[in-house]
Amino acid sequence: RRLSSRFQTQMAEIYMKRGNYHAATKALLPIVDVCATDGWDRCHFWHLFRLACCQRKNGKIPAYLNTLTLCFGSHLEGMAPRAAAGALQRDFEAVVSHPQVSQLRLGISSFLETDLTVEPTSGGKSSMLLSFVRKKLLKSFCKVGEQVLVKLTVRSYLPNPISAAEISLLLVSF
Repeated sequence: RRLSSRFQTQMAEIYMKRGNYHAATKALLPIVDVCATDGWDRCHFWHLFRLACCQRKNGKIPAYLNTLTLCFGSHLEGMAPRAAAGALQRDFEAVVSHPQVSQLRLGISSFLETDLTVEPTSGGKSSMLLSFVRKKLLKSFCKVGEQVLVKLTVRSYLPNPISAAEISLLLVSF
C-alpha cells in the first residue's frame, strides 16, 4: 500500500505542476485514507496539506472544509510545521464564515475533543462502548429533582487559540 501511495503522490505532484488540481485531488484522496490508518502521521499531515492545497484551488468549499478539519487532531499534534498549521487554521477560520458552509454542521471533528464528567449520582452509572468514535458512553442515573454537577472540558488541537460565541449541550434521557 505504501509503495502504491508513493507512486500516486508523485502523480499528484505532476498534476499540480501542470495545474490540474482536480486530477491531483483524485490521486490524493485514497492516499490520505491509507495514511490515516498506517501510523505514519508526518506523511499523513503532508498528504492532507497537499490535498487541502488542491481543494483550495478547485473551489469546492465543503470538501475543503472537511479536509481542513482533518488537519488537526491529537494524532497530528506536533507533526505539522508551525507555519503550515497556522496557515491552515487561518484558512479554516475564513472558510467557516463562507456562505456555502454557513449551514453545514461538522460531524465528529478531530480538532476538538470534549470530556463530560458527571459527579456521582444516587442512581449510579452504566457504560457502553461507541466504537465509531472510539469513546465510551457513560450513562448516569438520577432521580427527578436531584441536583447533578456536570463538568465539560473542551480541548482544541488548533495551533492558535480560538473563541466560541456559543456552545450547546444536549442532554438525552434514556
